Amino acid sequence: MAAMNSKPKLGCSPNGPYYLLNDMEVRPVPNLRRASGEVCANVRAVALCRCGASKNKPFCDGTHSVIGFKDTNTADPSKDRRESYAGKRITILDNRSICAHAGFCTDGLKSVFRMRDEPWIAPDAAAAEEIVATIRKCPSGALSYEIRWSPSPTTGLTRLPAAST
Repeated sequence: MAAMNSKPKLGCSPNGPYYLLNDMEVRPVPNLRRASGEVCANVRAVALCRCGASKNKPFCDGTHSVIGFKDTNTADPSKDRRESYAGKRITILDNRSICAHAGFCTDGLKSVFRMRDEPWIAPDAAAAEEIVATIRKCPSGALSYEIRWSPSPTTGLTRLPAAST
């Protein structure tokens, strides 16, 4: 079997998941043959959820076909804006229009990212370092942050290790 390009690729299935093609070497699939008897071969891939409803995020579990997910771009450009949630040490910025609904925020830091409360983000409900770590897991970039500077007796200013993302 011929080897393909060694760089990972990202593909998109119509009305289905993204495919991360990481191992690009074409290999035989065990116990799978065509009607002619020829061995079937494939590259190794990982299916990533695009519908937001998988119970195994970030991986696809096939739920897109059950819920009738369509990949038609119905985004409303007027909703492409960031909302600010200011806290004492950190301001959390949220752009709902680009959220992939992967759930890293709501599953990972429930005290801050509260699905059923208004406002849904409580920036003072956890340490800023925990919030930054959670925001950095956001696959879509819908979440970002700004750090508030505060006086320090030795240097004059302190902040978290990372700047705004």
